[in-house]
Amino acid sequence: MIAAATVVVFGLVVAALALPLARRRRAPLPAGALLADEGELLEEREVALSALRELDLDHAVGKLAEADYHALRERYERRALALLRATDPERVAAEGGRPGARSAVLPPPRQPAIGATGAASPLARPADGLDAPGAHRNGKDHSLVAPLTAPAPARPAPVSDRRGRCTALVAASVAVLFALGVGAVYLVGSRAQGDQRVVATLDGIGPRGLALAPSGRAFLASAGGLWTSGDDGTAWQPLGALDGALRAVALSGAHPTRVYAVGPGLLARSDDGGRGWVQQPAQLGELFPDAASDATPVPADLRALAADPTVADRLWAVVEGAGLYRSDDGGQSWTLRGSATPANATALVAVAGDAPDGPPLLFLASATEGVLATTDEGASWSHASGALNGALPTRRVSSLAFDADSGETATTPDGRTLRGTLYAGTDEGLFKSLDRGQSWTRLPLRASIAAVGVAGGDSRVVLAVDRDGRVYRSQNRGVTWDGS
Repeated sequence: MIAAATVVVFGLVVAALALPLARRRRAPLPAGALLADEGELLEEREVALSALRELDLDHAVGKLAEADYHALRERYERRALALLRATDPERVAAEGGRPGARSAVLPPPRQPAIGATGAASPLARPADGLDAPGAHRNGKDHSLVAPLTAPAPARPAPVSDRRGRCTALVAASVAVLFALGVGAVYLVGSRAQGDQRVVATLDGIGPRGLALAPSGRAFLASAGGLWTSGDDGTAWQPLGALDGALRAVALSGAHPTRVYAVGPGLLARSDDGGRGWVQQPAQLGELFPDAASDATPVPADLRALAADPTVADRLWAVVEGAGLYRSDDGGQSWTLRGSATPANATALVAVAGDAPDGPPLLFLASATEGVLATTDEGASWSHASGALNGALPTRRVSSLAFDADSGETATTPDGRTLRGTLYAGTDEGLFKSLDRGQSWTRLPLRASIAAVGVAGGDSRVVLAVDRDGRVYRSQNRGVTWDGS
């Protein structure tokens, strides 16, 4: 709808801009003619014709010498004929008007006054000093009409007030239409993106981690146990088998029905989509070998969990104060991979690497250090919270999710194409990155996000849960959150 509104509004703006340009232009004046609009040309034409008639009258009563009369009339005729061609070319052509010839549309010249003896009347004789063309006769100046080829001195080309008003009106209308269009698109877009209807509310559960399958099944780890939904987050039920505090939940990429859940001192696994669970104590020094060999077994504080997207039974877990561990047998045994894990870990996600047999890229979210990444399974970590305008506005990141099937791509400076979308839930809303954490873009969901999950595959569903247990759903990969 937003795209359609944008197209319509800008189409109207373009049409308004093109309308004045599409109007038929008036035929140009003959070479050398003064520039004027139609009203001024008509007025000048009537002045020229009136001057011809007045000139004939002055000649008839003997106020003009014969030579002066013919010289002035020739100039008047050229001027009047040019104006007639500019204002009424069809009439001039029909009545035989052509350049250099007297047209039938002009008043015919009068014959000189003749006396009884056939000689010119004394009244027609020029007076001394009054035979120069354009001289005053009886207080009249017959040089008012300037030659056509000479522009009026110190007079700029006339501009039509009516045309100026029309141009100003069109410009103002276009400006108003453009402003209204931009405002309408902004309001429609903001309203559509800002409509965050809650699809469910789970009061007082303390959400921690979220996993979502393409089938619509969702699992939510919380301080009050594990919750599940079978309809993309609309209705939720607690799983009584896991009612203790949990920190993270993950789905196996190679086993669609296998679910893992971890919490302080606990690791649980289901091979039938969450109906039945196998639980085992998770202790440092036993299930999780500690770096210090003489350490007394204590419950392992499991903070985050990630499943390999391609290798079956491979998992990674973050143990607070101990490091990053890996399991290659579905969680039955673990080995320490890196002991320098950042503190306050809240989420872990694995992204397939560029090399088919190479290690995946692991992203870790921290409540104090933002997003970090490792390519060597925790031996070293680098910041992945973006920089400058593409940086996350906060370092309190609570959840991560990766959608390998989002269809979005980014190109690295060395020409590699990265595929998939990384999501980060923070205390200032939801963000996404297409370039593996080098830059982040804010999504329209504005809430303090505690957990986020993506379905992947052909599904476009993204679920997010805020710290108060309100569940939000997007069915277009985070573009809008309307709950529909």
